[in-house]
Amino acid sequence: KAIRRQRQMCIRDRIYNKLSERFSTEEIVLLIAFAGIMYATNLFNTVVKVPLDEVLYKYRKDGDTRNV
Repeated sequence: KAIRRQRQMCIRDRIYNKLSERFSTEEIVLLIAFAGIMYATNLFNTVVKVPLDEVLYKYRKDGDTRNV
């Protein structure tokens, strides 16, 4: 199970290969770090129910009634 879980946490080779065609290793690390920060921020906002910022209202999915 540990190996299976580890594979799920890795970037698939085809995705990494496409990234490496365009970005350096350092840039890929920065992109992944930024993605992790954004994921953690969104998770935190969801858990503590941070109100949606007004500038994001137009991006809500149908039926999302936050801050209405």
